[in-house]
Amino acid sequence: MLAEITLQCEHPHAHCSPAPTGKPVLVGESVDLDADHRLTEPGRQFAVFAAEAIVEVKKVVWPTRKETMQTTAAVFAFVVAMAVFLWMTDKTLEWVLYDLLLGWKKT
Repeated sequence: MLAEITLQCEHPHAHCSPAPTGKPVLVGESVDLDADHRLTEPGRQFAVFAAEAIVEVKKVVWPTRKETMQTTAAVFAFVVAMAVFLWMTDKTLEWVLYDLLLGWKKT
């Protein structure tokens, strides 16, 4: 099914994009919006931003599976160590406050 791209501006100062090309395109087919004369200024700024973002993502050095597993193991070990430390701190403060200072011995 072919359809023509047609946009008509009701207001003389309105920005219409894309301009009619007269070239038939398939419905659902992406339309070439890279041509600078077809984009409004915000659209052009977004296109530049998107292109720069893609370039930056390609520069990223992604970790290997081994590095990911090692980092994950280090995080889990740290979480366990902190849990033990906080549990020991809690029990120590409980013993100091309730047993030594207040004399409330557990039965």
